[in-house]
Amino acid sequence: MEVLEKWEEKEKGKGVEEEPQHNPNLRPLHCKTKLQVKEVVNTLLKDKNRMQVRDEAKTRVQEADKILVKLKHRIQVRDQVNIQVQEVDKILVKLKHRIQVRDQVNIQVQEADITQVRDQAKTLVKHLGTTQGRGQNPSQVVQGGRGRGRGRGGGAGGFNAPGQQGPPGFVQGPRPASSPVWGPQSNASPSPASMPPPVAQAPIQAPPPSWGQPTPQQSQAPRQPSSAPGGQSTPHQGQQPRQMAPAKAAGDAQSTPRSVQPRGAQAGKSSQAVVLPRRVDCPNEPKSGRQIVLEVNHLLLKIADPGVKIYHYDVSIDPDKPKRFLRLVMDEMQRKCYPQNFPGFDGSKNLYSKGPLPFKDEITEEVNVPDSERQDKKLKTFKVTIKLARNNISLQELFAYQQKGKSTSIPQDVVQAVDVILRSASAQKFVQVGRSFFCPPMTPRDLGNGMELWYGFFQSFVMGSKPYLNIDVAHKGFPKSQPLLSLLKAMDPRAEKPSDALRYKRNEFERFIKGLKVEYQLPNVETSKRTYRVNGLVRNAFDERFQLDDSGRTMSIGEYFEKEKKYTLRYPDLPCVHVGHRDKTIYVPMELCVLSPGQATMKKLDETQTAAMVRIAATNVQDRKNKIKEAMQRANLNSSPHVKELGLSVATEFAKINGRILPAPKLAYYQDRTVQPARGVWRMDGMQFRETRELDKWICLVINSRVRPDDIRSFTENLRSEAKRVNMVMAAPAPPVIMDVRDQRKIMGELSNRLGKFRQEGHKLVLVVISGYNKQIYGQVKQVAELQVGVLTQCVKDETVTRRNNQATVHNIMLKINAKFNGVNQVIADQSKVKCFNSKVLVFGADVTHPSPDSKDIPSVAAVTASHDIKGFKYNMRVRLQAPRQEMIEDLAAIVYEQLAIYKKETGFLPEHIVFYRDGVSEGQFHEVISKEVTAIFRACEQLRTKPKLTFLVVQKRHHTRFFPTDNRDSQDKNGNVPAGTIVDTEITHASEIDFYLVSHASIQGVARPTKYHVLWDDAHMSENDIQLMTYNLCHLFTRCDRAVSYPAPTYYAHLAASRGREKCED
Repeated sequence: MEVLEKWEEKEKGKGVEEEPQHNPNLRPLHCKTKLQVKEVVNTLLKDKNRMQVRDEAKTRVQEADKILVKLKHRIQVRDQVNIQVQEVDKILVKLKHRIQVRDQVNIQVQEADITQVRDQAKTLVKHLGTTQGRGQNPSQVVQGGRGRGRGRGGGAGGFNAPGQQGPPGFVQGPRPASSPVWGPQSNASPSPASMPPPVAQAPIQAPPPSWGQPTPQQSQAPRQPSSAPGGQSTPHQGQQPRQMAPAKAAGDAQSTPRSVQPRGAQAGKSSQAVVLPRRVDCPNEPKSGRQIVLEVNHLLLKIADPGVKIYHYDVSIDPDKPKRFLRLVMDEMQRKCYPQNFPGFDGSKNLYSKGPLPFKDEITEEVNVPDSERQDKKLKTFKVTIKLARNNISLQELFAYQQKGKSTSIPQDVVQAVDVILRSASAQKFVQVGRSFFCPPMTPRDLGNGMELWYGFFQSFVMGSKPYLNIDVAHKGFPKSQPLLSLLKAMDPRAEKPSDALRYKRNEFERFIKGLKVEYQLPNVETSKRTYRVNGLVRNAFDERFQLDDSGRTMSIGEYFEKEKKYTLRYPDLPCVHVGHRDKTIYVPMELCVLSPGQATMKKLDETQTAAMVRIAATNVQDRKNKIKEAMQRANLNSSPHVKELGLSVATEFAKINGRILPAPKLAYYQDRTVQPARGVWRMDGMQFRETRELDKWICLVINSRVRPDDIRSFTENLRSEAKRVNMVMAAPAPPVIMDVRDQRKIMGELSNRLGKFRQEGHKLVLVVISGYNKQIYGQVKQVAELQVGVLTQCVKDETVTRRNNQATVHNIMLKINAKFNGVNQVIADQSKVKCFNSKVLVFGADVTHPSPDSKDIPSVAAVTASHDIKGFKYNMRVRLQAPRQEMIEDLAAIVYEQLAIYKKETGFLPEHIVFYRDGVSEGQFHEVISKEVTAIFRACEQLRTKPKLTFLVVQKRHHTRFFPTDNRDSQDKNGNVPAGTIVDTEITHASEIDFYLVSHASIQGVARPTKYHVLWDDAHMSENDIQLMTYNLCHLFTRCDRAVSYPAPTYYAHLAASRGREKCED
C-alpha cells in the first residue's frame, strides 16, 4: 500500500522534476511500469490476505485438536464407566444368585426348625404331665427360661439344650426364619479402635453387600462354643438361637406382659403370619392423661346379615387397554349377562358379588362399548372372561375379628371385598384416583402453570373394634382443560408470541404435556375430533416432512393441512405434537390441540403449585367437617344397589370415641433447670442450652445476593448476642466473602473452590446467605459442602437477613447450629423419663423415600438415624441408595452394626435396649418388615455378641383419620384442633394388637393429622402406657424448634436425611 501511495503522489506532481519532460517517447514506458507496479501491489495484498486466512485456519485447527483431545478423554471416561457398570452388573447377578441360595437354605432350616419345635413340644407336654402330678402350677413351668438356665441358654425364654438341668422353657418361637443364622462367626468383639468414628452426616453411597449374610455352609454348620465379652456366652453346638422371652402369667404384677410369638414367618408370605405383640387386659395398669370425648371421621358400617357369602371372580378383558374402558365394559357385561346382580368391580381384574352369579364357574362374552372420545361414538369390541376364584368369603369373619382372641389379624380378603363393593358405588359417579373420587368443580381454583385444584373425597373401609368407613376430603391438582397455546402463554405471560415462550419454556412445556391426552379437531369439522396421548414435541410444520404415498413423494405438515385439509396454519413455526402410538408418526399442529378435561396425573407439583394447594386446602375444623358431610351427601352410598345388595348401611354421623390427653414431659436445660411445655410449645426464657461447643472461627459467604454489608454485620452481631444468651461461645466472624456467579455451569466449581478454601483456613462453620428466588442454590451448596468438601454450613435466605432479623429467627438458627456442633439443646427431665430410659437405650429412626411416580430411573433412598448418647438427643445418620420403589432397607444389618459401634465408642458400653421407629411401612408389609428388618437388627447385634431387648414400632402418617373435639373448651388453637398430646387407643384401633393414634403437635394451619403407631416387636415387655409416653416424649427433642413435632425426632431426622438424599439424586 505504501508503494502505491508514493506512486500516486508522484502522479499528482510530487517529485515531477525527476521525470524527464523533454522526451515524449518515455511516456508509454512510464505508464507500463505503473501498471506493473499496481499488479505487484495487488499480488502482495492477495498474498497478505492469504497469509491471514492461513493463520486463522491454523488457529482453528489447533482449537479443533484441543476439542478432539477433550472428546477422546470423554470417550475414555465413558468406556471406563461402561466397564464399571458391567462389573457392577456382574456383582448384582452374583448377589442375586447368593440371595436365591440363601432363601433355599432358609427354607431347609425352617423345615428343620419345625421338626425340632415339634419334638421339644412333645417333651414339654410330657414334662407338664409330670409337673401337674407333683401338684405344681403349670403356668409357672410355662413361664420358664428367665431364671437359672439363662447362662448357657442364649437368652431369656430359650430352649435348654438336651442334657441340661432344669425343665425345658416354653418356646415363644424362633427369631424370624428368613435368617436363622444371625451372622458370621467371630470369637472376638471388635476393638474400639477398629470401630467407625461417629459422624454427624455421611455421604450417600451405594449399598455394599449385606453384612452377616449367611452362606450355605454357614447356615448348615453347627455353631461352636465361644466366650463373649462381658461374661455372656454364645449358643453352643446344637443349641437354638436366642428365643423370645415368654409372656408372664396374668397374675404377675411386676409387668404387663405381651406375647411376641413369630410362627415360622417367611419373607413376603403372609399366609404364615407372625403374631404381633398383643394387648393384655390389665385393669390395674394406670393410663396417663385426662379423658376426652372426640368425634372421628369414621362412619359405623352396619351389616344386616353376617352370614352372607361373597363370591370372588377373576376378570380378564381383551384388550385390557385403554383403562378408561374397563368399568364401562363391566357395566355393559352386567346389563347383558346378570342384570339382577350388582357386583363390585375394582377397575382391574377382581369382581365380588353376593352369592353366585347366574352362570356356572366361568363365562366368556363379547361386549361393545362406544368410544366417548370420538365424535362419531365408534363402538369398540371387548372379549370378557369371568371365572370363579373363591366362594367362601364370609362376613362372619369380621365379627370373629371383633371378639378378641378369635382372630389375631384383620381378615384382609373380607376387607378388600367390602371395600371394592363400597368403592364401586362411588366410581359410578365420579372420577376415581386411587381411593379418592373427584368431580369437575363449578369454580375451579387456579394453582398456576396450567394446574387447577379439584375437590373430592376419600373413602376406605377400615376395621377397628368395629367395621367403619373412613371418609375425608381430598384435594388434587388436575391439568386445566385449555388449548396448548393458552397453556404456553400461562407458563410465560411476558412472551409476546408463542415462539418466544417456547424459546425459554420448551423443556418445561414438553414435560408438562407428555403423557397427557389432547383433543385434536379441525375448526368447523365436527367429525375430525380425535383424542390422543402426547408423546412429545417434534420439528415445526415447515421442517417436519412425511412420505405421502408409495411414490416417495414427501410433503411438509403445513403443506398437507393447506392442500388436504384446506386449513392454513396460523403458527407454522411452532413445533408439532407427536401423538398416538409411539411407533407411529402422527404429528398434529399445536394450535389445533386442547388438553382433555378430568385427567388425573401423578406428576409432582412444583413449589408454587404446592404452596397454593396447601394454602387453599388448609381449613379449620368446622369447615373440614362441613366438607366431609357434603361429600357424604354427594356419595349417597346407602342408595347404591351395590351396597344394598350386600345388606350394608353406612351411618350418617361421625363416630364418637374416647381419648386421653397425655401430660407433656418436663424439659431440662443447663444446670437441670426445667420448663413445662404448654399446648405443644415452650419458651426458653432465661434458660441456656444444656451442652454447647465453642465456635472460634467462622465466616459468612454471600451468593448472588444484593444484601448490604450493614445488614450482614447486624445479623451476625445478633447471632453472637443470642449465642451468648444461650451459653455458647461464638467468636467474631471473618470478613464476609461475596460470590457473584450468574452462570449456572460455573457455580458448582466456584462453590467447591470457595468452601474448600474456607476449610483449609480452619473455618468450622460457613454461614451462607442465598437468594430466595434461586430454588437450586440451596441444594447445590449442600451437595458441595457435604459430598465434596466436608464443611458445616448454615444457609439463610437474604430476606431473613434483611427483613426477619429478629430474636425469634436468630434463636431458631442457634438451635440448629448448636446441634450441628454436637451440642445438646434440651433433654427429658428425670421426673418425666419413662422407665426404659433408666437403662442403656439406643433409639433408631428409619425412613425410605421414593422418587415421584414420573421418575422411574431414580433410586430410592434409605436413611437410618441413631442416638449416641444416653439421653436420646444426639443423633447421626447413614444414607444408602437402593433399587427404585424398594421399601425394605436392604443394608440395615450393616447400618445397625455401625451405629452400635458408634454408640459404644461414645458411651463406653453397648445398649441393653433398642427402640426402633420405622416410618413409611403399610399394614401389608408388616410381616415382611419382621422377617427382613427385625432379623437384620438381631444379626447386627449378634456380630457384636450383644443381645439387647428390642421394641420395634411402625410410624404411619399416610392415612385420613382426623379427630374433632366435641367440647369447644378442649380446643386450644384458632382452628379448633384437639390439644397436643391427644391419644386414642380404643374403638378405631386394632382389636388385639398394640396400636394407637397420637396428636403430639400443635397444628400451625389446618386440621391436625394424628400419627399412627403400631408395635411389631417388643421383647422388652414395655407397658402400653410407657410406649405411648416414650413416643410422646421423643416428639419434644427435635433440634430445630421449641415445639413438639408430629412424630418422634429420630424418625423426623431420618425423613429429612432421606429427602436430602433424594434431592441430590434428582439433581
